[in-house]
Amino acid sequence: MTEPDYTVPLHALLARAHARFVGECERRLAEEGFGDLAVAHGANVLRFLHLDRAVPVAEVVRRSGVSKQAISQQVRHLAARGYLTVEPGETDGRSKALRFTERGERSKQVAVRITADVEREWALRYGEPVVGVLRGTLEAVLGVSS
Repeated sequence: MTEPDYTVPLHALLARAHARFVGECERRLAEEGFGDLAVAHGANVLRFLHLDRAVPVAEVVRRSGVSKQAISQQVRHLAARGYLTVEPGETDGRSKALRFTERGERSKQVAVRITADVEREWALRYGEPVVGVLRGTLEAVLGVSS
């Protein structure tokens, strides 16, 4: 059995699709006043935070699956721009915990709406079955479900 002759490798297709989706989302975030916010900030940090309680940085690192160094860099960026505050951890003075600011909470609400809008628009543009299969396939590959 011979290998199919694909012109564009799968990894390149995935990267291009990701870049297109992220680009659409980040353009809209900028239009709504969050031009200093990247989709990666939401995926790696902001989605784990709350207004009413601080979340240990170690928990964010564990849940995101991203390195501590990458999370630390994103936290510095987000704190400097008023999306979150960094507080001492509850159990250890060296540990840190994160909490949303009002701006951070608002950005999360806007980002959730925008990403859902872009996904719905893709379903209209490319067809609901196509986007459904894409989502289902990616969830199966990653072992997650929506």
